[in-house]
Amino acid sequence: MIQDAFKPVDDFDTVKENLSLTTEAVKIFAVSAPPLCGFCDVSETFNKIKINSVADSEELLDVISMMYTMRQVKIFFRETHDGN
Repeated sequence: MIQDAFKPVDDFDTVKENLSLTTEAVKIFAVSAPPLCGFCDVSETFNKIKINSVADSEELLDVISMMYTMRQVKIFFRETHDGN
């Protein structure tokens, strides 16, 4: 769960890894912010689908929005990585 990412840690290797990830994120946002709008929690929709339940149109639009956003983020990082 995401709240676990915000719990304090006292393991040196974990702290070092988290600092590295934070540094990487700062460098990414220094170039340009990734296109993160459009992310939504579609886990409940996928849980419904797993049990052969039917997703409604709003849920399907959320999945489409998430897929589009993921594609935009992938393009962003590909272009950012190719530019470095």
